[in-house]
Amino acid sequence: MWPLWHYTTVVDFVDHWQPLIAGLLALLAAIITVGVMLKIEQRKVDREIKYLRKSLATELRLLLRRAFGAHNSLKKRLVEKTGGPITSRIVERLSRVPASIVYPATADRIGLL
Repeated sequence: MWPLWHYTTVVDFVDHWQPLIAGLLALLAAIITVGVMLKIEQRKVDREIKYLRKSLATELRLLLRRAFGAHNSLKKRLVEKTGGPITSRIVERLSRVPASIVYPATADRIGLL
């Protein structure tokens, strides 16, 4: 037969159920810790995506400015008809694109966008 427990004080109750109470408190602490860590990690990912967008936008603006400048130069040569015909070397010289810096470094994270 099961022993009958008579709790006369709260201390007796806590003393008898101490392992269960400690286990439940540990489980609660673990759940809270995991929740906080997930929030921190999500904020980190969101911040990383924000800076990735800004970096790529800055690099794209620089490339577009360069492309627009080449377009204007070629259009000007065509309209004014100065300097002879437009050769492939002229087009190559005017449309030279600087090496991308941000994209190669972040190519593996483009899918996050």
